[in-house]
Amino acid sequence: MPKPRPGADTPQPRRNKAKSSQPSQTIAHSSSDRLHLALGVAMAAVTLIAIALPLTSSSASAERSTSPVLVVSGGFSSALQSQAQTLVSALAQVGPVAAAQEPGLSQSLDGFPGGALVPRPLLVAAAGVLLRGALAGPEGQQGLAIELQEAVRFTLHEGDFSSTVFSTRPTVGAALTALGAEYDEYDIILPAPDTPLTGGLHVFVERAITVKLTVGAKKPADVHTHAETVAGLLAEEGVKLSEGDSVRPKPSRHLSDGMAISVTVVGEKIEVEETPISFRTIYRNDPDLPQGQSVVAQFGIDGYVVREYAVVYRNGIEASRKMLSEVIVAPDHEIVVQGTAVVAAAVAAPSAPSAPSGDPNCPRTLTVWATWYTAASAGGYGTTATGTSVQKGTVAVDPRVIPLGTQMYIPGYGYGVAEDTGGAIIGNIIDLGYGPNDVYDWGSRYVDICIV
Repeated sequence: MPKPRPGADTPQPRRNKAKSSQPSQTIAHSSSDRLHLALGVAMAAVTLIAIALPLTSSSASAERSTSPVLVVSGGFSSALQSQAQTLVSALAQVGPVAAAQEPGLSQSLDGFPGGALVPRPLLVAAAGVLLRGALAGPEGQQGLAIELQEAVRFTLHEGDFSSTVFSTRPTVGAALTALGAEYDEYDIILPAPDTPLTGGLHVFVERAITVKLTVGAKKPADVHTHAETVAGLLAEEGVKLSEGDSVRPKPSRHLSDGMAISVTVVGEKIEVEETPISFRTIYRNDPDLPQGQSVVAQFGIDGYVVREYAVVYRNGIEASRKMLSEVIVAPDHEIVVQGTAVVAAAVAAPSAPSAPSGDPNCPRTLTVWATWYTAASAGGYGTTATGTSVQKGTVAVDPRVIPLGTQMYIPGYGYGVAEDTGGAIIGNIIDLGYGPNDVYDWGSRYVDICIV
């Protein structure tokens, strides 16, 4: 018989039952006779137990009252007087007493004629009668009946260790719990915890370990696993490493309970940044415009700079940035023209000593190509070649054709004086001047002028 685990009750062997395969001749075949026989056997069993188990008080203590305890296990009955206050302490006292080797305290029911016909529930009921009656305490208190089941032997494997243990529990899970081998939903139990417990069964317990896993910028999480290495854990959790990612400790490291595993996620992105460049406003003076007036010569348009970067992130935090390209589009600045001309009083035309062209009194006529100009259109200079200011009546001539100071009359324009020259005034070409406040009413054309 296998050796029981420490602290466990010694399983009681069942005695060989020498039972005849033929029914007793004294037993009638009618159902009524069988009922009478069963009742008789039950009463005989009660009487046998009452006679076989002497009612004696424990000599351990005379001061404390004792209570009778009846133990029934594997066909054996045992009675004792106990001062135990709890069921556990009573069982501890029963230990070696409830054995077949103590003839004074044990009695096999199988030796009693017809004992095999007594069902276990009926036997327990009979024990209850005795406890309330013959086995009651000295002051009439009810005794305690304990029915012990025969322990089942099985082998428990956990990790690298295995041991033979005993349990009376009906399933594998209940047996593990009773043995103090608690388990949770993350542990692997083979066979399953709800498997009926049978003799010779091998039970394997594989404990899950708990590690703390941190992936990238995520919060650390407790993970229950049966993986053996860091790499196995990552595969179990579906964590795939990309190029540049790193793991601490290294993937080949064996896991241990409470270990912390950290995965650094490295990612690279291409980012484009666009920065605007604001236009500026440029002011320019125009002597042809009256003072206080302004005109927008060119509207402003903003420019921009486009830069492309390669950015590396570690656990969601920027680690490095490298510029790949840069494109600059300059702005179009706004140009505003401001008038600076001072309005002057109208100047009277010079007196004409002679008649205009076509008049019989005109001493000389000359056909010329006549254009017009202002100080601004001539380059911004307001002083003529003779030192006068450009205004209506000023005529630019080629001195080789018309000497400076010559007075003339131009039909459609009026009287003028040759006071200025110009690089484009060559030959029979004249340029008719206008002041900043004059009306530009001349159109370039050929005209016959009168040289006075």
